[in-house]
Amino acid sequence: AALQCLSHTSHFTKYFLQGEWQKDLNTKSVHGSGGALCREYAALTKQLWHSSKEAVAPVSFKNVLSHYAPQFEGYAQHDAQELAIFLLDGLHEDLNRICGKKPYVEDVETGDQSDEEAAAEAWGNHLRRDTSVVVDTFQGQLKSTVRCAECGYASSRFDPFMYLSLPLPSHEDCMRSPPTLKRCLEAFMEEEQLSADNMWRCPKCKDFRSASKQLRIWKLPSHLMVHLKRFGGHASASDFRKRTEKVETSLDSLDLSDFVGDGTKRLAKYEVDAVCN
Repeated sequence: AALQCLSHTSHFTKYFLQGEWQKDLNTKSVHGSGGALCREYAALTKQLWHSSKEAVAPVSFKNVLSHYAPQFEGYAQHDAQELAIFLLDGLHEDLNRICGKKPYVEDVETGDQSDEEAAAEAWGNHLRRDTSVVVDTFQGQLKSTVRCAECGYASSRFDPFMYLSLPLPSHEDCMRSPPTLKRCLEAFMEEEQLSADNMWRCPKCKDFRSASKQLRIWKLPSHLMVHLKRFGGHASASDFRKRTEKVETSLDSLDLSDFVGDGTKRLAKYEVDAVCN
């Protein structure tokens, strides 16, 4: 199912069908597979779209995948999101345009800089280490803000993301009205209080303080992957049954402008390419 979802990401699939991957192949990445995973994925993509067969069995691809990720050996059921993320991470390393040792970069936090300046610097640092068709297609940027409960000082940092892992609204909220993808995003961006054993060292107070943390999307990718966290959120914190509520969303005009912090608001409208349950 995860492979079918990726296969229906047109821009990504054209990259492999048209052979563009060959000029980017990085066989020297210490975190990659020497190109083996990429070659097998390219061959599988060609089979899926250019074969006359009604069905394709990805046996060779699975063998290579299992070699680098033993958790996928055998024929037990696996989490589709886990497979998709491992595969995209592996393809990224096999296609990373940064060859050789990746340069050291320091974390960027807002200080004297504006959010725009700090975000641009952090994204530029990210691209100095990681740039590939996977980054071009699936990666965006999150803004994480921590605020001191004592003095109100706030510090933000900007980190890349491959997908958004969204909580469902509470079970009680879902009983009152059907959950939507936008409500899941609102729950993801709710301010949370850091626990007492996870206090933050406030640069202004120069001591560990209680603090709150809030996430916001700063930069959207061209293709957004969303994972719904279907465990937890029951009335009892010890109840870990999988939640089965249907999450509603628009299939052809999902507008996320209200959830974005920078100038990519103009790119905030999406159509659904694929769904994996």
